[in-house]
Parts: sequence; structure tokens; C-alpha cells
Amino acid sequence: MRSLQARLGAGLFISLVLVFFLLWLIVSNSIRYLAENYIASRLEHDSEILLGATSFDPQGLLTLNKKRPGQIYQRPFSGHYFVITSGEHEIRSRSLWDMTLDTQAVVTGEIKRLHSIGPQNQPLLVLITGYRKLDKTVTIAVAEDLSNIESELTVFQWRFTFSAIVALFFLMVLHVIMIRKGLRPLNNIKEELRALEHGELQSLNNQVPMEISPLVDEINHLVKISNQRLQRSRNALADLAHALKKPLTVLNQLSNDPAIRKLPDIESTLNTQTNAMQQSMDRVLKRARLAGEGFAGARFSVYREITQLLKVLDAMYREKHLHFETDIPDALILPYDREDILELLGNIIENACKWAEQKINIGINLDKNNNTNTCIIIEDDGAGVPEKSLSTLVQRGIRLDENTEGHGIGLSIAQDIVDQYKGTMTFGQSEQLGGFRVEINLPAPTTR
Repeated sequence: MRSLQARLGAGLFISLVLVFFLLWLIVSNSIRYLAENYIASRLEHDSEILLGATSFDPQGLLTLNKKRPGQIYQRPFSGHYFVITSGEHEIRSRSLWDMTLDTQAVVTGEIKRLHSIGPQNQPLLVLITGYRKLDKTVTIAVAEDLSNIESELTVFQWRFTFSAIVALFFLMVLHVIMIRKGLRPLNNIKEELRALEHGELQSLNNQVPMEISPLVDEINHLVKISNQRLQRSRNALADLAHALKKPLTVLNQLSNDPAIRKLPDIESTLNTQTNAMQQSMDRVLKRARLAGEGFAGARFSVYREITQLLKVLDAMYREKHLHFETDIPDALILPYDREDILELLGNIIENACKWAEQKINIGINLDKNNNTNTCIIIEDDGAGVPEKSLSTLVQRGIRLDENTEGHGIGLSIAQDIVDQYKGTMTFGQSEQLGGFRVEINLPAPTTR
């Protein structure tokens, strides 16, 4: 059982059932005890009356004044019975008819209380008392039917059981409400963690109960450290790329030195390595330029980010006087990492800027067949790509036109990002503009 609410609920339910059961036993036994004590006090009073009504004749035989005990002992099977014994002599109440009581021997001054079965199989409470009268031992057993008490007690137990079940139900409902209310801060934290993962928040709200405040503080601290380290890594890469530009320029100039040209193998190796370094530097610097400021896990706000991205690219290709036409919902936010989508779109759109004559169309919408998937289409009015060459576009370093500036890694980087999100990227000819067309389909991220 992994649910904290279920654990608390089960624990309380078991506890309440045990408490109500014990309470039921205590109350039932207490009422029975009080009722039997009351009946025993009456039986003791009747026993004293019977003792006063007994006497011994001149022959020493036990006699009883029948007017003293009361009419209830005269009616057969009335539920009130007595047996008086002295030695071998015995006097029984007429209510016993021809039956007798199960009694026990007691000594003078002793009182015994016991339960027995009456003439009609009814439960009896029997009080046996030992007396001494006129130097003779007298034992008086007085009994009363408990059937009415048992019946009333059964009714009480059923009523108490029903009341206990109703009370238990309301207590459980109240407990569930209190647990949910008590665990609401944890549910809020869960929602904030999901928003934090999606980049909608930069930290958790620390206005929480003191029991979970240390947890929230630790999570915020870890998020802060993660953002700081990420930003330092970005800055360090950008700084390193800038720092390498000068020695790389020197190496490029060195490769043009006449003395180096006389050594073709060295010249080829030098050009290859400097080109590789230039590609890495350009990628890092371009990503830093496109990304700008952002925090870890930030989601991609399409309209805002595309607007800024197009401003940067328009400035980079100012001489071409490009016209961008966009089909983008204003409030669309993609559930992917901002840095990844910026690099993906930056590479694709920059590639379109290189080859376009003047016009570039950009469409980003949710898939019509699946509202959780994202469909991205980028087209230009350039010369396009021959169908036989489409399969080579994502190979690193492959450039179809050596006269155009670049290193042939933009589309391969884009393919890596698409693969990371388990999406697809297809190339083709634009029917609308006649140039190159890229279609990207990204599935919704799985919920963890």
C-alpha cells in the first residue's frame, strides 16, 4: 500500500473498530452488571422477608407464613421463585409448581450469586444466603427471571451497534476530509514540481507547513544550484569558443603560408582540424546567441521565442531582405526544453535563410490527429534539394553546395534533437514555394 492517505485511513478504521468494539463490550457488560446488582438487591430484600416469615414448630419442623412472601411467589411460573432449606426440610414457592432450583450449599453469613435455568428454561439470577435462626441453620435461595433484562439488553446492543456504525461512518468521512486537507500542501507541491519540470516555475512556493518546509527548501536549493551550474557551463562554453577564435585564426593563416603549402600532408591535416574546431565553435556561439537568458527546464513559448529568433536571423541575413510568414498560435507553449527547441528551429530556419531567395514560411501547430503532438513545417523559395540527395542531408559535414558558408552540421544536429524526443523529420519539395521543405513531428513527452 503506497498511498499515505490509504495507510492513514486504514490505520484509523482499524483503530476505531477496535475502540467501538471495546466500548460496546464495556457498556454492555456495565449495563448487565448494574441491572443484575439492582435485581440482587431486591432478591436480598425478599430473602430477608422470607427469613422473617420462617419459623419452627414444636417438633422442630420448618414452617412459613405464606401471607408474607407476596402473591408473585404464589402464581405458577411467575419468574419469581424461592427455596428455603433447613437440614432435611425444604419449602418451595408455589410458583415453582413441581419443579425445583439448582442451589449450592452455603455457610452461615455467606451470600452466593449464580446464574441458573428456570422451570421454563428461562435465565435466572439466584441469590443464596446462609442464616442462623433459633440455633438452626437456614438457607434461602431466591431467584428472578432475567428474560426481560436480556431482551432489553439485546435491544440496547443492537441500537448501540447501529449508532456505533453510523458514528464510525461519519468519523471516517470526517477523517478522510481532514487527511485530504492535511495532505493538500503535498498535492500542491506535486503540481509545482510538475510545473517546475515543465519550466513554468523557477522555484517552489516556500509558504508551506513547517513539517515539509525543509523538503521544499532543499528542492529550491538544488534547483538554484542546478541553474547556476547550467548557466556557468553555458558561459564557460561560450567563453572557450571566443578564446579559441584568435588561435584558430592564426592556424588558418598558417595553413596559407607558402612553406606549409609545400607540405601537402601537413596542410591537409591542419585544414581538417581547424575546420572541425571552427564547426564546434560556431555551434556553441550560435546556440548561446539564440538561447539568450533562460532557466533550466524552461518550456518553449512559441510565439515569443520565434519572434526573437527571427529578429536574430533577420539581422544575420540582412542583405537578403528575407520575408518570414508564420502560422503560429499566440498562446501555444510546447512541452519541450526551451534550449533544445531553439537549437532545433535555429538550425532549420537558418538553413532556410541560407538557401531562400526571399520568402520563408514557418508553421507550428498541434497535430490534427493528436492534439498532444507537435507538427513543425518550414519551407523556403530557394532552389530546393534533388530527391536523390535528400537522404544525405543529415550526415555530418555533408554540404551540397561548397560555395555557401557553413559546415554541414546544422541538419544533423537537428536530427539528433528530433531523435532525442523520439520524433520524425522528413525532407521534401515545397508545393507552395517551390523550394526546400522540412516537416518535423514531435510526440508529447511521457509523464513520469
